[in-house]
Amino acid sequence: MRATALPLQLSVQFATPVHRPLLPRPTLRHWVRAALGCGPGDATPRESAALPASAQITLRFVDADEGRELNRTYRHKDYATNVLTFDYRHWPPAADIVLCADVVAREAAAQGKTLQAHYAHLVVHGVLHALGWDHERPADAERMEGAERKALALLGFPDPYATGDEPKGVARATGRTRIKRGGAQRGLAAGSAIAAATCEPHGDAQARKKTRKPKSPAADA
Repeated sequence: MRATALPLQLSVQFATPVHRPLLPRPTLRHWVRAALGCGPGDATPRESAALPASAQITLRFVDADEGRELNRTYRHKDYATNVLTFDYRHWPPAADIVLCADVVAREAAAQGKTLQAHYAHLVVHGVLHALGWDHERPADAERMEGAERKALALLGFPDPYATGDEPKGVARATGRTRIKRGGAQRGLAAGSAIAAATCEPHGDAQARKKTRKPKSPAADA
């Protein structure tokens, strides 16, 4: 795992307060820094005088309605998913990471995990996507899961994949529009989103396929 002293500008937004007591800012900052320690997934860090010398990460916690709206708008999937990463730049990373409290709670209960453990995993996973890590191919998935395990072990959490129930699929939707509400950006990271990446429980994705029209095999892994 690559150590990093990169300064972090972290914005935390709670559109829903339901889990706010479980997610104090210092804890979230600790989780994000653990993921940043893995380094960029697609390139060696290159400093540039033209780029801000800090990571710019926004964590936004939303309810099912906003989660569904974002997933529908940016991925054309009409349901809320657990985490969406809008990455604007991989290094230094700049990204908006949106976590849906309702979905996270449902998954944690189904997998027999604490909310905090599942949130920690999804925050780490979202930040790794912001750094350019991906898991569309088996080799990339194995590498990314290894990085997640190491980061979470340093944070004191068990292997998130031990149950075999964790998300393994990824979907991306191209576009160059910032997340907006009512025509005004709501404090999310500046820049143009080039992709929306998410991870979904494999079983849930399969269940939805039975009720939706056929789609491209690349849409959900």
